[in-house]
Amino acid sequence: MVVSLSVFLCLSSGDKIEQKETELLKGKGETASLECTFSTSSTGFWVHWYRQYPGRAPQFILLNGTSSLYAEFAKERFSSNADKSAERASLSISETHLGDSAVYYCTLYKNSTDKNFLSVVK
Repeated sequence: MVVSLSVFLCLSSGDKIEQKETELLKGKGETASLECTFSTSSTGFWVHWYRQYPGRAPQFILLNGTSSLYAEFAKERFSSNADKSAERASLSISETHLGDSAVYYCTLYKNSTDKNFLSVVK
């Protein structure tokens, strides 16, 4: 099984987002880590993560900032770290499986967005 991640960038005024890797391959049962690098002039700091399956609306996974909030399905295998001073946010998915195959979005305050594709194959 292979996990495939692809990334597209979107920017909004005053914010900067960069993605080093556009694709990442992982095997079933491994840990997949997605990363957004960013800078923002916002005094508020929140990173939201979503995933989207083909033909469906985006699904909230978690948010991280001064506090955290997780969707029920994400509490066991999903974790996030957001560090404004390091200008980096990450999402880790442990023990990947086919149901994790989706497009993953990292959204910053002021609606700056980074999109990651995750495909899990046998």
